[in-house]
Amino acid sequence: PHCRDKFVRNFIVNAGIIGLNKHTAYAKKYGYEPPWFLLFSPTMRCNLNCIGCSNRQYSKDTDLPFEIMDRVLIEAKKEMGIYFIVTEGGETFVRQDMLDFYAKHNDTFFQLYTNGTLIDQKMAKKLARLGNVAPVISVEGFEKETDARRGKGVWQKAMHAMNNLKAAG
Repeated sequence: PHCRDKFVRNFIVNAGIIGLNKHTAYAKKYGYEPPWFLLFSPTMRCNLNCIGCSNRQYSKDTDLPFEIMDRVLIEAKKEMGIYFIVTEGGETFVRQDMLDFYAKHNDTFFQLYTNGTLIDQKMAKKLARLGNVAPVISVEGFEKETDARRGKGVWQKAMHAMNNLKAAG
């Protein structure tokens, strides 16, 4: 219920209604429409080494600083009415400060792509308490296909993550 309420408040009300008003005002002022959402890649680090991953070509030694993400999102909300952020990477959950970022921006809806392997019961409960984060767990299909690309046992870990999220609400 908390996640559903945050979805309605953040995605529908903030992004869809309040944000739309700011979005329209921005378009009138500057002559073009701002984007409806932003895409953040806070890290290119990952706990897996998947075959064919496009992130392999990027540097793994620099994360997008928390302060920069914070400033960009504050400005995006205030100026353009953007309250919807898609997060990809690397694996978002390798960064310990991302939960703090999601909590700080509790008026924003975050959809994040993840391999799911770091979503244990404790992490699932933290995400449920936040309510404004919707993990999208990547798999290639079933166990054979996923494990062939991502590594043995990854499909099972992704299934456990889904179960942990469901159990946490």
